[in-house]
Amino acid sequence: MSLKSLGGVLVLLVVAGGSAPMRAQAKPPNRLERLERWIAAVGAHRPGVRDEAVEEFAALPGADREPFTQIAWRFAGFLHDPVRVGRRTIPRESGNERVRMQELAAALLKTTTDTAWLHRAAVFHADVMMLAADLTQQADLEAPERGRPTPGLVNASDGEVHSTGDRNWSLAFGRRLIADVAAPERDDFAGAWFHATSVFLLENRWLGELRPHLVEGEQLRPTDQWILFDQGTLFEAFGGNAVQAVVQGAKLPAGIHPDVPGAAAANEQAAGYFRRIVSAGPSFIEARVRYGRLLIESGRYDDAMLQFDAALSTANDRETLYFAHLFALRAEQGRGHIDAAFEHGRAAAQLFPTAQSAAIALSQLALRTGDLAAAIAPVETIRAMRTDGLRDDPWWRYYLGAGRASQAIIDAAWSTVK
Repeated sequence: MSLKSLGGVLVLLVVAGGSAPMRAQAKPPNRLERLERWIAAVGAHRPGVRDEAVEEFAALPGADREPFTQIAWRFAGFLHDPVRVGRRTIPRESGNERVRMQELAAALLKTTTDTAWLHRAAVFHADVMMLAADLTQQADLEAPERGRPTPGLVNASDGEVHSTGDRNWSLAFGRRLIADVAAPERDDFAGAWFHATSVFLLENRWLGELRPHLVEGEQLRPTDQWILFDQGTLFEAFGGNAVQAVVQGAKLPAGIHPDVPGAAAANEQAAGYFRRIVSAGPSFIEARVRYGRLLIESGRYDDAMLQFDAALSTANDRETLYFAHLFALRAEQGRGHIDAAFEHGRAAAQLFPTAQSAAIALSQLALRTGDLAAAIAPVETIRAMRTDGLRDDPWWRYYLGAGRASQAIIDAAWSTVK
């Protein structure tokens, strides 16, 4: 079963308590040949396309990955300084390898810059992960890479675990390449690359893969608002029922446990990320709305309404407006302002007339006031709706964050690659 075929299944980080059995490995391929194939693949690859080069490197056997990444990382050092690479070395490096890497780096630098080429290489490895993860997973099943305990992934849905797997090596190597640019904290593409890959992981609910990804992204770019926003979205998802059902109740394989905080701790961390964004300026409206929702979770209704009022006065995105009205209903209800709560509920329903979440919120609100007829009416409306999955309800997409528009974000980032 490929990771991509799992659809809405959550992919969570786990810590393994055992190790995979060692297998006899064939003689590894020539590192220099693999390096030259990689350089050619990066140069020929068209961003966003699953071509032969993407499939070749996605299917790279586990035993071949470390020798390849060793020499590729060493080569990236020659791009920075073709003469002196500092302390970056690889095991049993031959003089022939060193000379050839210098020659290849010098040839590339005649037509491009080291940063521009590293951007291309990082996009290539992101595409290997995003477009051909099925081939990498198959290679992992056929010949596991590791011979020692390492963090892995668990695939789960509806509170049940379906399988376990390994983190994607190509995405991890892409991060190393982005970290190799001259000043990633000032490199706009580095931020765009992290955000583009993060929204793909969010859209596919590969949350375990996303956690170490964003940790490294934040280390490289600690004030990048999109990385902070994706971090907040990730921890919001960790605090949600779908993830907590796995953390609290799923039967996991012996010796492993999800590396996920409890709901309260996850929500607190999410709120911290959104608060940092909101404190930096008023322009990031959805961060403000999400921060307000988390304030509701801690019973701070007045503070939450400050966020919603500010968001509603400036937001022009229909989904963000919907979330603001839906959450403002809860905040006003918490403050005892029932008429205002109804107004927000009706505004949300007007934005998305077929949304179940707004109808249910209005029904529950009416039930709390003792108006049985008003409570039944929205439920009857839902019952009359079509049931083939085509009803438009933003709440179903809430925990995806910016992953709701992943393809547009990826296309925009990749279009800047030279």
